[in-house]
Amino acid sequence: MKKTVFLVITLVLALSLLCGCTSSSYAPDGMKLLESSDKLDYNIYIPAGWVQDLSTGAVSAYVSSNDLSNVSMTQFNLEELKKLDEYVSDYITELEENLQNFKLKEGYPENGKTILNGVEAAKIEYTAKLVGNEYKFMQIICVKGGTIYYFTYTALAEAYDSHLEAVEQILDNFSFKK
Repeated sequence: MKKTVFLVITLVLALSLLCGCTSSSYAPDGMKLLESSDKLDYNIYIPAGWVQDLSTGAVSAYVSSNDLSNVSMTQFNLEELKKLDEYVSDYITELEENLQNFKLKEGYPENGKTILNGVEAAKIEYTAKLVGNEYKFMQIICVKGGTIYYFTYTALAEAYDSHLEAVEQILDNFSFKK
């Protein structure tokens, strides 16, 4: 009898451990988890029809082979802690120096404050010319626990608005792991 009870308890514990792992693999309706070979400290979900891009080394996905509008998430450990506004200001200066026809959307920084899963963030939108095409970008930048995160949405200028709803859904479902 003791062996049977022990076996049942062991099976229940094993099953509960397997079922307990669903928090990171749960995906909202119509979405799928964007995965990485690296251990990520966040969950990011993309629309189910989008394609994960494993070729870049970054956590990224694009709409389709006919529409390369894409999102990516990168992160870097910080050597020194500064205010978020300082990082963003320095980053905008780099963009101005390195991108052809860089133009920041009017209203920044006043309209650039946002929140990413409960963390203060900055939102910048800009256009630039790459390889003869005009692109539009949205970036959400935040600092959490000594790490800076960059969420980037990139699309040809004429396709940008057509994916904004999906991008907002991605951002709404983004979560940092505890």
